[in-house]
Parts: sequence; structure tokens; C-alpha cells
Amino acid sequence: MNIAIIAAAGKSMRMKGIDKIETIVCGKPLILHTLAPFLASKKIDHIIITCNSENKKRLQKIFSAKKFSNIYLVLGGESRFDSVKNGFLYAEKNFKLSPDSTILFHNSGNVLVTQEEIETSMQLAKTSGACIIARPVSDTLKKINDKNLITRSEDRSSMLHAETPQTFRYDILKKAYNKAEKDHMEFTDEAQLIEHLGLPVSWTLASTFNRKITTQHDLEYTKYLIEKTGAQRLVYGLGTDTHLFDKSSKKSLTLCGIKIPGI
Repeated sequence: MNIAIIAAAGKSMRMKGIDKIETIVCGKPLILHTLAPFLASKKIDHIIITCNSENKKRLQKIFSAKKFSNIYLVLGGESRFDSVKNGFLYAEKNFKLSPDSTILFHNSGNVLVTQEEIETSMQLAKTSGACIIARPVSDTLKKINDKNLITRSEDRSSMLHAETPQTFRYDILKKAYNKAEKDHMEFTDEAQLIEHLGLPVSWTLASTFNRKITTQHDLEYTKYLIEKTGAQRLVYGLGTDTHLFDKSSKKSLTLCGIKIPGI
């Protein structure tokens, strides 16, 4: 069984109160753009969305209109860590998970994730136990001290910028959550749970547009990509078709409203 947990319980503090996932783009809320590749994947059995008390009813309205049968809303907690853990606990309680079941964690703000990224991370997590989507750091990294002064540059060759989904085998994730609870630890992403357990995490390359929306500028750029570049997952192409005309029947062909007489 494969479960996707979508984090959507944030209060959008850096967005000045604008709930980015409810922003309408190309006629539908951004959350539906985020969900599209998860719903398209035949490998995803259930989708759990963590929400907050303010957006729960609005999200219920969005999803009820679409009549989704495999989406579940779960109230989050005080932090992202608490929220996605609530989603994990809901999955444990309501679904029959086996040791090799996979749990995917995804930020609702990573709107342009692809189905290929989702399924690749699942495949790698099955074998390695843990896999995240990431990209190599291309910027120069500077270390600062407590006086906010730069002290040195870091070697970026061994650095990655983590994105989502982050995918884990259930048996390993369960152990990681148990250890974090025992040690009273919280983390900013799920890969750190596995790191804290002392196990390695594999990674696969993030697609070009799979980046989290954090600021208003990020939101505007994502809207631009969806509206102007076809990133809303419409595919365009050219094709040919051949028709045989029967002289004896004197039938014509109507193509795109144009009547073409038989030869």
C-alpha cells in the first residue's frame, strides 16, 4: 500500500495571510494542481491532507465538488512536524500497512511536482528505505557568525537543496518516529527523522519546476508557469490520419466541420 500525506496545515505567515493553495489558477485552486499527479498515479492508494481549523471547511467544499473517494482531511498540529505526524498516525489507524508500504510526504506548496518524481521516489524507497527529491546547490554558500558576519564559504559540491516528495518504507519510518518521540526531537523535514535514526537517505533529481512556494514572488512565478508555459500538464502535439474513400458509395468525409467530398 502507498499513502501520500500532503502538508496543507500552514498559516501562510510569509504570504501575509494569503492561503496559497486556495489561489485560483487556470480555473481551479492550486491545491488541485498539486494533487493532479498523485490522483493520476495508479500507484497511490490513499491521499491524506493535513489542514488547519481555518481552511478545513473550504478544502472540504473543494474536494466534495470533485467527489474524490480516496482523499482524507486530517487536522494538523502546532508545527509542520506535528501536522504530518498526525497524517501518519491517521494512516496507521485507518489502513492496513505492511512493512514495505510506502509513505510519501509532500508540501502542498510544491505545486509542480511530476508523476515521474512521485513514482521514482516510491521505487527507490522500496529498496533503500528512504528517498527524497532534491537538486544540487548551485549558489555559493556563506557561513556567518553570531555577529552576522561572514566567516567562510562552504563547499557546495556535497550540498543538496531538499524538495518533496520525501518517501519512506513504513517499517523504517515507524522506528524513526518512535526514536524521535523518545528523544523529544522535532525536525523540519522527514528525512531528518531517518538521519536521526542513523540510516542513510537516497535521493533523486528534482524536476526543474518542482520548487516550494514560500513568498508572494514564488506564487506569482508558479502562476506564470501554469498559465503561460503549459505547466498545467496540458500536452500539445501534431498527428496524421488516413482515410480510404469509396468511389462507389459516393460518401464524403466531415473533418473538423469541413465536408470533404469522396473522389
